[in-house]
Amino acid sequence: MPVRVPALSKEQTEEYLALLMLADLDRVDDAIAKIKDSRPSEAHRLVDRLGDTLPAARHAEISLAETLTPLLHRYTTGNPRRLKRFLNAYWLRTSFASRRGVELQPDALAKLMLAELHLPDLFGQLLAWLAAGVVADKVAEIEGGTGDHSAGVRDWGELAPKLPADDLAKYLLLAASLRGETIEEAALPPDLRELAGKLSSASQGTRRQASSDAVKLDAPKQVAVTRFLAASLRQQGAPDAQGALAESISALAAAPGAAATATEELQRIRHGMITAPLPISLFIHNRPPEFRALIESWRDSPDVSDTARLACTEALGQH
Repeated sequence: MPVRVPALSKEQTEEYLALLMLADLDRVDDAIAKIKDSRPSEAHRLVDRLGDTLPAARHAEISLAETLTPLLHRYTTGNPRRLKRFLNAYWLRTSFASRRGVELQPDALAKLMLAELHLPDLFGQLLAWLAAGVVADKVAEIEGGTGDHSAGVRDWGELAPKLPADDLAKYLLLAASLRGETIEEAALPPDLRELAGKLSSASQGTRRQASSDAVKLDAPKQVAVTRFLAASLRQQGAPDAQGALAESISALAAAPGAAATATEELQRIRHGMITAPLPISLFIHNRPPEFRALIESWRDSPDVSDTARLACTEALGQH
């Protein structure tokens, strides 16, 4: 018969998190007794309540427990098993980071893990922003209380600490690598990955069917797929691969925001990598003004090969 574990109140959640973090204390039994004997109590008083059972070197862990409690209580509904699962994942991620020589502030790590485990849409957006090179600016916007974000994201942004740009990149790259994914793959919602794979296929028939399915998606999903395709294209040097990806990008370019998103990504491609099929294929299905300006910039670049420059001129002349 299953055993039902009662939910913890917010105050009990704070106590539970703190005691889990202090489980290795020599005087942990005394610490538990101190907590019990000082009930009821207000939040953020654990250091005082624990008294001499808490070494000064462990104060930071108590501060972390107190900081995480409001949002963790909300997203776990005070379930002890889910709270312990979060801490186990936190400790495991800390171990992985240490082994790979990645140093992260403990409170910054916890804040990012909260997004990864309990705000998956936000975490996917963080990965997409990292791939686009704008994650630090976007997180600063959230933490500053500006921009159009949900209440849950704004609450997350108010958590201490303010996230340093270095910690953001380190953590997001670590999280993606532990999943066995590139940043572009990790940034793409799971329900779109199979479709994106088909749009990247070398088979024209596969791409054609996938394009037919992709244009039926709502605009934000088309934009997400377009960003993935464009980011993938930037890593490709083979003409056939560039042409295939550019053709799929062109098919989605009519969706609001898709052409601008693709252009933003493709502006970052090294001009020496551009091959002839790329500018030609970008105009196959749609010819937005953003693509015209992009191809003009490639045509005029001294780093573009003569063959690619001729292809740019041909594409612009035809349209």
